[in-house]
Amino acid sequence: MLRGLFGSCSVHKVPLVEEEVPVRYGLIRLPPAYQEAKRRRFPNAFSFVLGGCLVSPTNPRMLKVRCCSLCREAERAWQKDLLDATSLPE
Repeated sequence: MLRGLFGSCSVHKVPLVEEEVPVRYGLIRLPPAYQEAKRRRFPNAFSFVLGGCLVSPTNPRMLKVRCCSLCREAERAWQKDLLDATSLPE
């Protein structure tokens, strides 16, 4: 299954590249702030795929996706900014 079905990123206007990413299983609730940032700043990051709640030995561990390298950078920067903002002062 390929996620990111379009040929180019709607935000960064660069071609999407095919990569394999981990599938995360379980009841994973992504925070609203992440969902909003993903929608606006990195819609084609696809650093992982949510696989649902049912886990089985036959479930895939990795899936192919088409992703944007600039979305991946934006996602990492967003995560770093969030960690920097919430970390305790030294």
